Formats: sequence, structure tokens, C-alpha cells
Amino acid sequence: MKFSTLYFLPFVYILYIICKLLYYHLFYLYYHWFVYILSFVCIYIIICWQSYIS
Repeated sequence: MKFSTLYFLPFVYILYIICKLLYYHLFYLYYHWFVYILSFVCIYIIICWQSYIS
């Protein structure tokens, strides 16, 4: 039990660091992607609304 815990501890720590870095990196990326997607969706809605009116 103790051996397996000590054996998995470095992997858990490395995984934690990787997840933390990925979380911040992906949050930063997805923030920009969210802004881009939102702007595209707004443009798409405006275009559809204009075509629907006319």
C-alpha cells in the first residue's frame, strides 16, 4: 500500500502540474475562441435576420 502510494505520487504530482498548466493555457485559448465564436454567431444571426426581413 505504502509502496504503491509512493510509486504513484510523482505521477500524480506531474499530472497535477500538467493539468494546471493546461487549465490556464486552455482557459486563455478558449477565452479568445469564445470571443471569436461569439462574434461569428452574432454576425451569422444578423445576416440571417436581414435575409429573413427582406
